[in-house]
Amino acid sequence: MKTTMREGNNFPQLVEVASQLPDFPWEAELAVLFEPGYEGPFPSDEKIEAAAVQQSPAYLADHAGLLAVARQLLKKRCENWVPETAETWQAESGGRFQSVRQLSRVFAWSAHHAERTGDLSLAVKEIEYGFLLATANRKGGLIVDYLVSAGIEGVGLNALRKMRRKLSLETQRSLPDYLDAYEKSREPYDVIYERDRQWELENGVEEEEWDENWLKQEEFADLTKEERDEIAAQVEAHRQRFAQLTPEEQSQARRNSFAGADLRSLAMLRLLRIELALLVYQAEQGSLPNHLDQLTPNYLASVPPDPHGGGDYRYRGQGKGYLLYGLNEHQIDCGGKRGGLLSVHGGAADFFLDYLDFSDEPQPTNFFSRMLSRIRSGWRSLVHA
Repeated sequence: MKTTMREGNNFPQLVEVASQLPDFPWEAELAVLFEPGYEGPFPSDEKIEAAAVQQSPAYLADHAGLLAVARQLLKKRCENWVPETAETWQAESGGRFQSVRQLSRVFAWSAHHAERTGDLSLAVKEIEYGFLLATANRKGGLIVDYLVSAGIEGVGLNALRKMRRKLSLETQRSLPDYLDAYEKSREPYDVIYERDRQWELENGVEEEEWDENWLKQEEFADLTKEERDEIAAQVEAHRQRFAQLTPEEQSQARRNSFAGADLRSLAMLRLLRIELALLVYQAEQGSLPNHLDQLTPNYLASVPPDPHGGGDYRYRGQGKGYLLYGLNEHQIDCGGKRGGLLSVHGGAADFFLDYLDFSDEPQPTNFFSRMLSRIRSGWRSLVHA
């Protein structure tokens, strides 16, 4: 595997520019509160949000020059690269990840500020720069780079789907084609996975030693003994099943374990394209189409398939509105049932564009559901910020 950077690649310059962006001031103030020995009080989410809204305009103005350079670099050839050795990766990756992450968050806050001040056109442009960053970081990188890009992409898609009904008709009309082109520009997941697999083979990367005491960590302190025993038994059973697989089956299992993030992003991206086309169709025709094929070719070049299974998205009229959804990752059609993160990932609800806003009823109580609930809380905080 060649590990050298291609000539004319602007990604190193982009990372250097991004590394000059400091942490947000409201987060720096918050970090002090989490130093050892501090026992509170801690500010509420509302207070943190208010500080961010108040301080973000000055932060964006102070670093407008860096952002302008980053935008110009993203318009040029930009792609990640594979480090030559595992030692190089360990030495460089932390700083690179942090720089890329911070640049993405600044673009997200710039979009958020533009939306709050009523400049939706600028908000969309800043989101699009976030997409360019996700594409650049993903292309040529390893699985860990792909996961960072999936997070960046998710923030942008979440922002767009929330503001989709407020956008001008012109923007609603142009975004489906833009999102189609963006999807085609993303390096396929299987290419990234194979590059990562080859890199690990060549560099002799070994799996981390299993920590038998992981359930004793502080974050699991509230679990009962019965819960701990149940979790330990389930995890051990999973490890034993995995150990019995052939090397090819283990490789496929690893591949599938990381593929979910890509499928969820594609599902949200494609649903967003269709919903934007439906909004424009309804505005111009005064009614909704009877089926999605009526959106082509004037509103969509083609109706994208559901990445969960490859079939058609489910669409039907519902009163004065419509029902549009895809299958969940288990490829189960629940008949248009709404549910939150836990229900969708568990196969008990369908994949709607706004599923992150839906609640799970009834609230699951087992350990894995509780952990997903924590992830959901963290995800909402991330996409909000």
